Amino acid sequence: MCSPLFEKCIIYDGGARRYEIHEHVEEVLEFWNGIKERAGQIDFGTLLEEKLGYELPISYEDWIHANHYEKIRPADTKWLYRQEQGYVESMKNITLEELAQQRIDEFTGALRKYIL
Repeated sequence: MCSPLFEKCIIYDGGARRYEIHEHVEEVLEFWNGIKERAGQIDFGTLLEEKLGYELPISYEDWIHANHYEKIRPADTKWLYRQEQGYVESMKNITLEELAQQRIDEFTGALRKYIL
């Protein structure tokens, strides 16, 4: 999924509000509707870098330092680096507006499922 990086600020609140699921989903929808409305004004690449915590492109060595992964086994960090860089590459195939619409559709569908 390409969206968790962008919604982590709101999605994790769901655990604390597990009995208010409908309200939480409404807040998530409000978040994505706001993103969709402002998508043309947001530099998607800059937003991605902000959420990742480093500027792109980034070498493996610089990525290790940026994430403070120096004490993790290289076998693990090399796998993680490849995974994250694959994620970054996949983000080149979607616009912020498309991503927002995708999440809006998913959450709207979930609301219909639980309301009916």
